[in-house]
Amino acid sequence: MINKFYIITPSFNEEENIENFINRIEKLNIKNFIYKIVFVDDGSTDKTWQKIEYFNNINEKIIGIKLTRNFGKDSAIEAGLNLANEDVNCKFAIIIDADLQHPIEKIPEMIVEWEKNFKIITTFKKNNVESFLRKSGSDLFYFLMTKFSDAKFITKNTDFMLIDKKIIEIFANFIEKNKSIKTFINWTGYKNKSLEIEIEKRKEGKSKFNFFHLTRMAVNAITSFSFFPLKIVGYLGFFMSVFSIILIPILIIFKWSGFFYVTYQTLIIIFNIFLTGITLSCLGLLGIYISKIHQNSIIRPSYIIEKSISDKK
Repeated sequence: MINKFYIITPSFNEEENIENFINRIEKLNIKNFIYKIVFVDDGSTDKTWQKIEYFNNINEKIIGIKLTRNFGKDSAIEAGLNLANEDVNCKFAIIIDADLQHPIEKIPEMIVEWEKNFKIITTFKKNNVESFLRKSGSDLFYFLMTKFSDAKFITKNTDFMLIDKKIIEIFANFIEKNKSIKTFINWTGYKNKSLEIEIEKRKEGKSKFNFFHLTRMAVNAITSFSFFPLKIVGYLGFFMSVFSIILIPILIIFKWSGFFYVTYQTLIIIFNIFLTGITLSCLGLLGIYISKIHQNSIIRPSYIIEKSISDKK
């Protein structure tokens, strides 16, 4: 049987990095394996797809999948993993961004760890190239997921990982929509190894993950693997109600005793503000969970493929 693996590369407006990415992959010393690079164009608006088509014509290792629009990084990864899952010769897949910030030269070491029977090889960054605001948000996300979810995380985990074919098969059989690969692999409980890496500064283009995209991914991950948001709102509602019940009589007593002046309108406003805040928080979080139930109850694909250029061999 052929020893083969796939390099899954989600790409959104990465035309400036495609060629350098391929060149660095081909410089690797990978023995006893053949590999294919799967570029998944996630609705790029530049010439990313034209670059993928060009290199497919001159390089038999390049495969391309073009999605009809930007479905998000997780959906692009899912499209690549589904392709790898269809190949009976595939042993594992490596997920890595096309922006050249992940150290490509770490791939041979990841393969060595896989040969030691680790089903999942993840990476975590030892340096920081993010802004203070983005780093703070990332630290808060990992704290919440580590303390209050069913999936355990290593702080500063990245999307650069190797997953065994068995993990890919399980992931492909999940009927859940908007599947997050990073949270999924930690949830499975399979034997894993995490390697330290140094993130490189982006040389070409700019990051495609703004505050909105990162927040959406974080909310999706937290609500998929944790009931903590619902619990904390319940606890908050309970304590706020108790606080209100205690505070209002105290203010009334202070008013009657002449300790300081408090109007009845003030008491009513305070009470209504507390109740309104609790109600809106509950409705917002319940809406998130209900939307997930809705998403998983309808038959709708996570992505739509517009074009694909397949393996030439």
